Amino acid sequence: MQLLERGMLAFKQVSNHRAPLDHDGFAASLKQAGIELSVDETSAIFELLDIRCSGVVTISELIALMQCSKPKCRPWRPERELQRQVAFEVHKDFVPIQNGLQELKQGIRAAMKEAKDGITEVEEELVDGGMEGASGRVIPCTTFERSC
Repeated sequence: MQLLERGMLAFKQVSNHRAPLDHDGFAASLKQAGIELSVDETSAIFELLDIRCSGVVTISELIALMQCSKPKCRPWRPERELQRQVAFEVHKDFVPIQNGLQELKQGIRAAMKEAKDGITEVEEELVDGGMEGASGRVIPCTTFERSC
């Protein structure tokens, strides 16, 4: 908030807040107002203000930007910490899905094992005992083809 007040007081010296300023004029106005910024910082602010890419900005746009921004609404954190937080949030969101998928996989495996065991028993009965034909005699079976 102090920066906003200081910035607004600094720009009282500028006679026309709506006068279009190119990059150099903007930098000169900042310097005249007593705001010392590097060339990169000045360029970044200028690009932020120049939303229409017209190549000009006004002091009133800068004041409006400063009024709309809320300093210290979010504390600055290093990128590594932000990445850890994102990973934690993603993990937290996907754990229930992962657990559900694990249960589904276990259910499918159990069903496949039961089906395999059931087919194996039928195969063994057919191979060991043969099949009883329509005439009542036993026909030995040597192979059994699965349809799936």
